[in-house]
Amino acid sequence: MSSGCFKIKSNMLTLSILELHRYHPRDFLSQLRETVNQSPKFFEQNPIIVSLERLSSPAETPDLKALVSDCEEAGVQVIAFRGSNAFRGVVTDAGFALVLAAASARSGEEKENKPVERTYTKPAVVEMQLQQPEYDGVAKPGMLVLQPVRSGQRIYAQGTDLIVLSTVSGGAEVLADGNIHIYGPLRGRAIAGASGDANARIFCQQLQAELLSIAGSIIVNEDMQGPRWGQSVQAYLEGDRIKLSLL
Repeated sequence: MSSGCFKIKSNMLTLSILELHRYHPRDFLSQLRETVNQSPKFFEQNPIIVSLERLSSPAETPDLKALVSDCEEAGVQVIAFRGSNAFRGVVTDAGFALVLAAASARSGEEKENKPVERTYTKPAVVEMQLQQPEYDGVAKPGMLVLQPVRSGQRIYAQGTDLIVLSTVSGGAEVLADGNIHIYGPLRGRAIAGASGDANARIFCQQLQAELLSIAGSIIVNEDMQGPRWGQSVQAYLEGDRIKLSLL
């Protein structure tokens, strides 16, 4: 006889964050479509959370139903919004769930609603971040993967480096809190510094990736294609941008 209908378990999930800076329907939808077209496999069955934290106040919140409709039209599945408690009313009134931003969840206090100085550049990529659980900071031996990482697989090296001695296929995802070393073609997604280490790097023998991410900064397929495409490269952060150099 079953002891119950379900169990609640914690688990490591990778969630993409769409950080909203401003919302003009035509520009937003155009930029989102462009971003999805650059890396369509990244958005397949990969839900996102829309962050409202860059808005100065709840009064700046756009029509959330229209925003979600635009996302669905572009092929992006929104599962919740993120922000401080100040945004709870406007989010729940629109019928969506609010995930508290980290600072609000820890302290329960609201940040001052100060105007945020912004600069806008060419809309090449919607800025996204990856949420990962924190680890205790104790160094661990690197995780060694001997077999190909196949489409749909996700491997996470928590608190250490990840070493893959074969191919990372398209549609696969490898994550590490430290560096990532791939001794074969990288065709899927590689996410290093997943808990925020901006010094982490990604090394691969043949760059054909859908997406690279280091400490929350990303670069997608289209922006990697050039003289380093298909070559042995390393990826690292310079400021908040990912740079590629030949090995």
